[in-house]
Amino acid sequence: MYLVMIQLFKNEYHQDLFMAISSAGIYKTTYCDAVNLDKELEGSMTLFSGLFKSAEEKERYAKIYFCIAEEMEQVDAIVEGFEIAGIDWEKEEIFQISVLPVTKTYGMKSDNS
Repeated sequence: MYLVMIQLFKNEYHQDLFMAISSAGIYKTTYCDAVNLDKELEGSMTLFSGLFKSAEEKERYAKIYFCIAEEMEQVDAIVEGFEIAGIDWEKEEIFQISVLPVTKTYGMKSDNS
């Protein structure tokens, strides 16, 4: 079992990501709106403006998704969903996925039912 955290940097891919997560057989996903700190620093502190990409390359706002995957293959399937759709997620820097092993959960069943 794995905790999957996804940072979505380009909000126009929100629905695509939901479809990829659902197609991977992962349910009970939670997401929240967030601020991309790189972009926030760039806009508010001129000292940092030369250290980050231009405004056209990154958005200020992001979304953070949390879900439980029973198998690592489900996480791979999320990425494959973008590739099947012809979206070059690496080149466009659409998201970053982090995966942590989970040894135990309490509360709702994580059996994706």
